[in-house]
Amino acid sequence: MRGFHRVKWLPLALDVWRSQGIDLVSTPESPADAECIDYLFFVHDRHDGNLEASRRYLAWETGLLAQLDAEERATFAI
Repeated sequence: MRGFHRVKWLPLALDVWRSQGIDLVSTPESPADAECIDYLFFVHDRHDGNLEASRRYLAWETGLLAQLDAEERATFAI
């Protein structure tokens, strides 16, 4: 399977991961918040019932369309 020989499905419980010999490392300060390029701090709790965060996320998401160039827009067919 693509070079992997021991593929397993582990449950979400981290204690099960540890029992399987998987080392877990927590680095809450690395990278620094300013260096995080894939985390939307302003809407992080949109899935927790924060309606305002959900609205801000939708505004951000739809605002991405304005950043598309003509070639990128041409790939959309509605």
